[in-house]
Amino acid sequence: MVNGNQADLHRQEPCDRRWAHARCSAWWQRLSEIHGIDLGPAPAVELSTRLSTTAGLAISKQRRIKLSAHLLRTVGRETFDLTIAHEVAHVFVDLLHEDHCGHDRRWKNAMRAMGLPPARCHGYPVTRRRTQPDQAPRTTRARRELHRSLASHLASALRTLVPWLC
Repeated sequence: MVNGNQADLHRQEPCDRRWAHARCSAWWQRLSEIHGIDLGPAPAVELSTRLSTTAGLAISKQRRIKLSAHLLRTVGRETFDLTIAHEVAHVFVDLLHEDHCGHDRRWKNAMRAMGLPPARCHGYPVTRRRTQPDQAPRTTRARRELHRSLASHLASALRTLVPWLC
């Protein structure tokens, strides 16, 4: 059964997606005019319900951006428009320079050219998910770190016990 919040999400999502795509196209057009170059169509826009603390991601090679549906609804469209511009600037600059530019001077210059602050991180209110103690690590790196930690504790315990066994 879908609870009230999920039902609201499904009703709002098509409208939010259309708005986000329109804003993405507008920022893309603005950068094209500023740089005097046409890099083709604006990136595709995906609203993700999985992004909870990350406001957006630019996937330049696939010419798409992923945006947090949750944060869009939390902070509102007017505030979230800066995140869309931020991610569009990543895709545009990466494609323009045929390089991953990150938050370097080229990206900062593109943000300033649009009249926006070149902020690396958002200041939106977020609720971080806590990992339960009994929850297994999800990534290979986390599993390796857990195994190293357990092996270290086991070795330390054995060093303590071995003199007593002899």
